[in-house]
Amino acid sequence: LVRVDTSTGSLRDAGGAQRDDLKSVLAAVTQDGMALKYAGNALQADRDVVLAAVRQTGWALAFAARELRANREIALAAVTQNGLAIMHVEKALQADPLVAHASRHAPREMRTVSPTKP
Repeated sequence: LVRVDTSTGSLRDAGGAQRDDLKSVLAAVTQDGMALKYAGNALQADRDVVLAAVRQTGWALAFAARELRANREIALAAVTQNGLAIMHVEKALQADPLVAHASRHAPREMRTVSPTKP
């Protein structure tokens, strides 16, 4: 058996293979949604990975592929977890009544997010 460290730091320091490995990335974002920042591009565009990440922390939406930031289900999960995540929802979807309502009534936690990869 091989032990896989699923912390954000280990994914950040990992090589391409681990960043592109569905199982490793899914485990990492479930533990810390911000690990999505270090996932490979294909997994940042994977619905299940992004949904797991934003359920853990809405701020992870900043690292999701653009088309998923425009996905209503994912946007709702993100803003329900943290209302301030609405700033990462695609503009057209920010006006959606359900998304806007969820954002206004969800907990709000400020976090510094730098959406660029190392």
